[in-house]
Amino acid sequence: MFLPWMFFGKALRIKPLLWLFIGLLFASATEGLQYLLPYRAFNLNDMLANGLGVLVGFLFYFFNMKGKMRDEK
Repeated sequence: MFLPWMFFGKALRIKPLLWLFIGLLFASATEGLQYLLPYRAFNLNDMLANGLGVLVGFLFYFFNMKGKMRDEK
């Protein structure tokens, strides 16, 4: 679910490292919020999967932008 997170940052024109940090916080907060809700269940594995999705999206974004910068030269 968080894999395309970095591409939304490009559309919003936010610096990639700042957007990565915000994404990791948001991914953790969505799972942390479930800890407070009585009808939901907190799971550390879900939190790690959310963060991993943001990180993998960042890697896709980084290598995609690296290729585009090389093509522009």
